[in-house]
Amino acid sequence: MLRFLICSFTLVLLYPTAIDLVGFPQIAADLNATEAQLHIAFSVYLAGMASTMLFAGKIADSVGRKSVAITGAVIFAGASLFHLR
Repeated sequence: MLRFLICSFTLVLLYPTAIDLVGFPQIAADLNATEAQLHIAFSVYLAGMASTMLFAGKIADSVGRKSVAITGAVIFAGASLFHLR
């Protein structure tokens, strides 16, 4: 179980770390922010992601993983479409 948790944690962190940490200088320049501000935002993002997984995990255990995954995908798609407007 511990091996599974470590692998899951690594996979969850791999994507945002690969994108955000490499692009921080350019993101900071585009947003007129300091890199320190971006590091704080990234830390808050990871904390939010971790706490959300605690709740989503409990919900997934009670109602099923498929419905939670579909609901998450629909929310993501809706937010993406809303952002484009």
